[in-house]
Amino acid sequence: MSTIGQFTAIADGLVVGYGTTPALDPVDVRIGVGVTALLGRNGGGKTTLMRTICGIIPALSGTISVLGEIIADGAAVRTRVRYLGHELAVARALTVQQNLMLARHLTCIGTCQDARD
Repeated sequence: MSTIGQFTAIADGLVVGYGTTPALDPVDVRIGVGVTALLGRNGGGKTTLMRTICGIIPALSGTISVLGEIIADGAAVRTRVRYLGHELAVARALTVQQNLMLARHLTCIGTCQDARD
């Protein structure tokens, strides 16, 4: 198996900032296939890292690959992955799977069957 095939996401030299405030500077990370949690201290950059990998926040520099493809812009990755954060943007009455299906439906990408796969 190739190195890329062992990982769901890879970030090399990832730098992210909010205006002039650095948030991640620089980060190298490999997220293995099957990883379901990212742990760390409060304010450590976990949410910023995941939002950047998922194409929600642009990186200032560095490279990101998701599912074996190098991602050049956020739109490309958003067609392949979903970010379900810990904020109030989730429907608490729905299951995680239902929230993901709702997000997929709202972005008009694929079908509900695709969301279950």
